[in-house]
Amino acid sequence: MPLLEEASGVVESTEVVQLEPQGDDACDERAALEGQAGSSSSKTQNAGKRTNNPTLRYGVHCQTYGDRAEVKGGAIAGTTGESKRLEAMWIRLGGIPLASGGITYRAHVQGVGWEPSWATNGQRAGTSGQSKRLEAVQVKLTGMMAKKYDVWYRVHTQRYGWLGWTKNGKKAGTEGCALRMEAIQIKLVSKGGAAPGKTTGAFKKDQRARMVIIGDSRSLETYATLYGERVWDAVAVVREDKAGNWWIGRHGGGYNWFANTGVSRADEHVERDTAVVILLGVNDLLNEWGREDPVLGSSDETHYARLINRKAKQWRRRGAIVYYATVTPVGSRPGDDVFVSSSGKRVTNARVRRWNENMRSLLSSNVVVLDAYGAIAKKYRASDSMHYDEATYRRLFEYVRSHVAS
Repeated sequence: MPLLEEASGVVESTEVVQLEPQGDDACDERAALEGQAGSSSSKTQNAGKRTNNPTLRYGVHCQTYGDRAEVKGGAIAGTTGESKRLEAMWIRLGGIPLASGGITYRAHVQGVGWEPSWATNGQRAGTSGQSKRLEAVQVKLTGMMAKKYDVWYRVHTQRYGWLGWTKNGKKAGTEGCALRMEAIQIKLVSKGGAAPGKTTGAFKKDQRARMVIIGDSRSLETYATLYGERVWDAVAVVREDKAGNWWIGRHGGGYNWFANTGVSRADEHVERDTAVVILLGVNDLLNEWGREDPVLGSSDETHYARLINRKAKQWRRRGAIVYYATVTPVGSRPGDDVFVSSSGKRVTNARVRRWNENMRSLLSSNVVVLDAYGAIAKKYRASDSMHYDEATYRRLFEYVRSHVAS
């Protein structure tokens, strides 16, 4: 999906905008206030009116960089083009009496949702030291400031780039999409004044990244469960579903199929903001497939990890996110921990867990590990101790879908 075009007419970096009228009416108002300066009661009465020169500054805590220097109203806080998440933010108003009001804001945080409390005047919204991305924000003014000004803001997000401008407490960013905020701009504008730029598409909800799923029979049976089409092919099944996801698999596919066919077919569909999901089963644990390669020899965890790490580095350069889903349990149900193949080979869940632990330790930081094993281990059914019923496949897919693009 292409990035949205940057809204035209937006001031990227500016001094605080003079927002009160500066003509004769403004001069008369200031003169009247100065004439009343001798009266303390008059000072109190008019404190809320002296908001003609507010200053706006804001800062962010950014992945890798930590706290960034505060910027002035209208400037960009954060990064673009670096795939760095924002983890926290703060906003400050200055140049106004306390009685004039202030600014308040809150964030939608990965794994938390909308923060229950609003931060105010320099307090932090979000987290630090938890590697949790900001996904959306709300910002609004209070007191006399809310009567005299609008606060406009827009955010730069993963996948979409700059979204539209919105104002006064409305949501900006994404929710339910597992996408990071990367930058933000905020501006004060006189009440009812023109927006700084394009205002459409400021907030998106429940829009997930397109997936490219590479796997064996567990992937293809999941596809069959979701879409009612059971597909077989001697080399590779390649199907696009109704949501635009690509499924690439082979029944019984092991390392050699994955290395020689699976990743090359996936290459055809991996682009910016794709989520590549590697969802393989237990074939190589059976030692029945994948060991005929004279160069690579045994297709153990090391060979898988080396290949996945290499491809993940390439795919990340295209703007994709790569996920490895751990091998899921064997046995007909929880507590039945053994699968015996037609040739008498055995796979136990203890061996599956060791495989998963080894893979987790070998995969690079370019790969996000999904605990598919843990997602269904307490509740699954398999008629042949290896292939699941429809309810289990649906649960497996929902787990993967809900964690994609994180």
